[in-house]
Amino acid sequence: MSLNYNGKITTWEEIAAGRVLQRIFGELSSDTPLEVWEEVANRIKAGLQPLIAFTQPDVVVIGGSMGVFTSYFSDILSGLLAENLPAAISVPKIISAPSPEEIVLYGCYDNAISQLASN
Repeated sequence: MSLNYNGKITTWEEIAAGRVLQRIFGELSSDTPLEVWEEVANRIKAGLQPLIAFTQPDVVVIGGSMGVFTSYFSDILSGLLAENLPAAISVPKIISAPSPEEIVLYGCYDNAISQLASN
């Protein structure tokens, strides 16, 4: 998904993917400072905000490498979304996927099965 981030057109992947965040901030862990989690939440919000505005989900599930750390930034992210979404749009619950690092593989598997079934 392309978006304007800090005045530059880029992809959400290039500003909020786990590999990008680890390259910028180093190894993320329970010892990561709050300021880093605030910036992580802001980067995730950049792409999540328009998706929420469009789809208005009740829940957003974070998977992949960042899903492991959802508890460290979900409250911050919810606050940022509340500040930036129109008042008529509710902020969804932000949760971690079960087995967040493996959930991407399950999605790929499901997609492959769907593709095979349609052929």
